[in-house]
Amino acid sequence: MVEKKVPHTASASEGNVHLHNHFGHLAFHDPLTGLPNRDLFVERMNRELARVRRYESGFALIMLDLDEFEAVNDANGHDAGDLVLCDVANHLASAVRDVDTVARTGGDEFAILLDGVTSKKEAEIVALKIIKSMSAPIRLGNGTQIKIGASAGIVLSPQDGYLAEQLMQCANQAMNVAKNNGKGLIGFSRNLQTAPKASQPSPPPPGSMILGISILDEQHKAMSNFIQGIIESLKNGDHSTKLLKRVELLVELCRIHFKTEEDMMQLYDIEGLDEHRTEHQVKLKNLRSIFGNLNFNEKELAKLTHDANEWLCEHIREQDTELVAQLKKKGVF
Repeated sequence: MVEKKVPHTASASEGNVHLHNHFGHLAFHDPLTGLPNRDLFVERMNRELARVRRYESGFALIMLDLDEFEAVNDANGHDAGDLVLCDVANHLASAVRDVDTVARTGGDEFAILLDGVTSKKEAEIVALKIIKSMSAPIRLGNGTQIKIGASAGIVLSPQDGYLAEQLMQCANQAMNVAKNNGKGLIGFSRNLQTAPKASQPSPPPPGSMILGISILDEQHKAMSNFIQGIIESLKNGDHSTKLLKRVELLVELCRIHFKTEEDMMQLYDIEGLDEHRTEHQVKLKNLRSIFGNLNFNEKELAKLTHDANEWLCEHIREQDTELVAQLKKKGVF
């Protein structure tokens, strides 16, 4: 059956509906750029967060702030500033998918919700694309060219939380860090800055500390256990004076180990004793430097873990292995 077309006649009730829809749109959209405003963006974030909880999905949030936007207003007037904001809105809308949401959340601040994006790398690619696209000059009606940039902060849900305002605040903090470090940069939440556990340096494997001389092997094991104990305490937030004493005990334990080596070299007439003594002093100084400041953020703690474990591995690899080889060559063990 073919549907007949009925001529449309406007009525007062239809007019009221259109008026209601118009004001409803204005309530949730930015009047300048036409983008969703903060209220609508938070509503869509809450909808996504409900999906995250229910279906174990995820999304990325990018907060974007224009660099030197106030200077544009001061030098060219607010009409020029409005033109820049509209141009930025167009760049953002064209840089993401239809399923994503771009909003203007403040004067020169924008937010992007990347639906289903669960990796730091994927979100970073989008942010880099956006920042690069905004590097092109914007031409005003009078022919003046304006060049601006942007700084971005990235968080992921569920990794960084399940609350919209919390995620936006976290992304803003990451963005401010990027802005303070220089223009046109990307910042990440502390959770995303932390190196993945799989790539974090691990303690020396037991086999690497076994050289066949029991007293050295036991000392290696004790040194490694001491280092891991201090690192675990730092991970748990312990910055007490007791921890400083444990660091001093670690240094003393390493000094005893070095003295054991030096005594063996002297007893069995192994060459290079003076060089070893000098190297041991340098190693102790380096160890103190590694643990010199116990107020770490997560990224710095990952570096400390690497440096401390590498400190021990390097010593065993470059000094003790050679010493044991010389002792065995002399038939001592």
